[in-house]
Amino acid sequence: MSSFADLIEVIRTHCETVAAAVTPAITVVRMADRQSDVAQLTVQYEGDEDSPFGGNTFGKTQVGEKLTIALDVPISSFDKGAAEAVEIYVQDVKARIKARLWGDLTLTDPTSCIGMVIGNATTGYVQQTFRDAPAGPIFRTMSFPIVLALPDVDTIAI
Repeated sequence: MSSFADLIEVIRTHCETVAAAVTPAITVVRMADRQSDVAQLTVQYEGDEDSPFGGNTFGKTQVGEKLTIALDVPISSFDKGAAEAVEIYVQDVKARIKARLWGDLTLTDPTSCIGMVIGNATTGYVQQTFRDAPAGPIFRTMSFPIVLALPDVDTIAI
């Protein structure tokens, strides 16, 4: 049975595969929030919730572990051609990641992850400031939640 860290590593590997396949390639893939002024994919832990598939018993409960997968792309220009290219790039990255996750809903280990719910993507813009530096670049952002359904995680004391 895989640990939560092992499952995260499978998700990170899917993200790294997509990051290397797109043009331009994404060189920063990490388990944390954005930390630089380059394009990056992040996997962020958001907490737990009820399992999306139910299945609690008298002695055990299933848990849904919620993550957010986010893409941040710095905007170098808002002219028409550059803006359109960024929009197409963001959609392409999102579609590739979701396709990889849909193809691996148990993260290669159905005894540790009985399934996954992949939520809808949202997009926006954010201006990032790092430490005491002046206002940094503007990013085009995209993120979507996923919930991993983990079996028999919490033992219920009787």
